[in-house]
Amino acid sequence: SIGCPAVVIQTSTLPNAALGVDYFAQIIATSEATPLTFTAFGLPPGLILDPTNGVISGSPELLGNFSVSVRVINSCGNVAVQL
Repeated sequence: SIGCPAVVIQTSTLPNAALGVDYFAQIIATSEATPLTFTAFGLPPGLILDPTNGVISGSPELLGNFSVSVRVINSCGNVAVQL
């Protein structure tokens, strides 16, 4: 929206996960309009995203290739999506 700062997702790739092994990765995003809210789509079972800080954690329960997309929205409604 006009007058609202953009959201920029700085994380371009995520590290690979291993079945049954604890996983931790953080989506880094910036905006002058905080707080930011993070959403992820397509995470493997066993992994979750903390919507307040962009941390993906857990222990993957399934092998395979997963296409994960991340959406970040700032306090005034601007959105950035990383596929």
